[in-house]
Amino acid sequence: ILDLARQHVGSELAMLSSLDESQFSLCRTSPAEKSLSAPLDTVLANQAIEENKLVFTEKTKSWGAYLANPIYVDGKLRCLIEFYTSKKSSISGWNTDREFKMRVLKLISQWLGNEISQLEKRTQLKARYEKINERFTTISPREREVLALLVDGESSKSAAKILEISPKTVELHRANLLRKTHSKSSAELIKLAVLHQEFINT
Repeated sequence: ILDLARQHVGSELAMLSSLDESQFSLCRTSPAEKSLSAPLDTVLANQAIEENKLVFTEKTKSWGAYLANPIYVDGKLRCLIEFYTSKKSSISGWNTDREFKMRVLKLISQWLGNEISQLEKRTQLKARYEKINERFTTISPREREVLALLVDGESSKSAAKILEISPKTVELHRANLLRKTHSKSSAELIKLAVLHQEFINT
């Protein structure tokens, strides 16, 4: 998407950087350029962030043309896209197609913001499932059998009959399951077991 954005704007280089605790981190450049650091222009980048809008300037001391576009997710600044050309060049066709290019950049920013939001949600969900999964690492094979029956709605007596063990043994396994998974009740145990199975199946 960064390559397409650069081609659309008509700049020589585009940079996508993330912002975490007021520190910029380079995510990607188009074309690939390892020697650069984010942001390209601290003053203009901060201006775009402070004003919460696209900033475009031409013929600066450093650039022929420079454009910065901040990206917000849920009201929080997360990324910055910068475009620039060398002092000998300008952004092709920017002045004649400025309004159209700004609309497209806005759409690109919205798309990137949505992708960032979805990625964060997936990351948080994965972390939650992994934390739940850790609770089940010490469960024995027999305890898993008992748990599977409890999840299916079987009572201790019916589970005991199916497994051909005593109801007291089933209750002992249930107590061990509650202890090992740090569950406060059987209902919480079953809920965690369902989420644990979802994690395994993903």
